Amino acid sequence: MGYLRLYDYIANIQTPQLNQLLQGIDDKRILKEAASQAQITSYLIQKFDCAMEFQNTTVFNLATTYQANQLVEYNYPAWSSAVNYSVDTFVSYTDGNCYICINTTTNQPPTDTGYWTKIGKQNDLYFVAYPKPLFQETKQYFVGDQVYWNGSVYTCIIPTQTQSHISQLQSGTYANIPLENVFPDNRQNGAAYWGVGVPYSVTGVRPDTDTTIWTFGDNRNAQIVECMIWITIYKLSPLISPRNIPPLWENKYKEYLTWLQMCAEGDVTLTAPEIQPAQGARIRWGGAIKQSNGY
Repeated sequence: MGYLRLYDYIANIQTPQLNQLLQGIDDKRILKEAASQAQITSYLIQKFDCAMEFQNTTVFNLATTYQANQLVEYNYPAWSSAVNYSVDTFVSYTDGNCYICINTTTNQPPTDTGYWTKIGKQNDLYFVAYPKPLFQETKQYFVGDQVYWNGSVYTCIIPTQTQSHISQLQSGTYANIPLENVFPDNRQNGAAYWGVGVPYSVTGVRPDTDTTIWTFGDNRNAQIVECMIWITIYKLSPLISPRNIPPLWENKYKEYLTWLQMCAEGDVTLTAPEIQPAQGARIRWGGAIKQSNGY
């Protein structure tokens, strides 16, 4: 699976129209989504952490190991009375819910609580919560503070080194001013400031059973999701009639390209993960540090 799910399209396009676009071949959607993601990334990559945003949405599996912020959904094959189900097998049922098998069964329906436990609705989304606040380069940290960064939890050993005006002057130019915080996984100084990180991951815990580990909901940026859907629809539209693309689809495509440009230039505020340290400002600047007491 990719960033989008087929289910994400239902709020933007009617099922008959979507089926007409795909012509029974869902691989067409997946290929066009990859092109749409690349196009969106080309606008946002200088300022936003596209790798963090564009994580795959996967179907939850008890045997899979998940990292913090990973997104999963409940989406399983339909139950069949002809199949012999073993313990920990997931199915969906006609009532719109998903179930897990708790006792080996052949023809007992998922509504039989002696054999099945309901885990949630079909297409429910959950993501792994951060065990500690995500590291922020611009935040002030004190000894003992804990953060999460790139798969591990770190504990602060040396506090944030705030730069005074005098120390900034020693750097000569703004570009040479060192960062106030050292990144926890910095190969040279990370261990001195944050120690050795403790890896964090989740395996074998169902999302509906532990709200301290899993959070119900969608952690993708809703605007980017909708943007990618409409760009993909537009890219699929020539499969129906290359010279007769519906005006709505074409207008939506142009609208979102304009929006992406505005996000890249800072004209609108996009609540997506930004690259650390900050970069991609609309106006590039530099030069010597100004002396606040100089005349």
